[in-house]
Amino acid sequence: GNEKNGVSTEMSELCDGDFCVEMHGLTESFNVSVAAGICMHWGRKQREKALGGRLTDLEPDEADRLLYHYATCTQPRVREARLKKGLSLESFSEDERSELWSDEIIADQDLMPRQALCQKEE
Repeated sequence: GNEKNGVSTEMSELCDGDFCVEMHGLTESFNVSVAAGICMHWGRKQREKALGGRLTDLEPDEADRLLYHYATCTQPRVREARLKKGLSLESFSEDERSELWSDEIIADQDLMPRQALCQKEE
């Protein structure tokens, strides 16, 4: 839709629901990427509120395993370090998992700390 006419009757009938992105102050319009960003931020804040301030509904250990799997699949340094040590990329022990967060592997801090998944934003 647009500011003047909104969405057509046909489009409105095809939608599951609708909502309005409010504009305050001197704002006259939002481009689609700004409107999408506002909607995603609002949705994330509502989810966080529903989860009592947590950023995820995953248990800390489950979030840790998911982030570890992501890191071993997508971060070349992590893959290289595990392969160099003869460790599996498919499974890991508690001791091996702690190595993921070693200074040697993430020295430049380009991986999000695992605790960030389970803690409330400041």
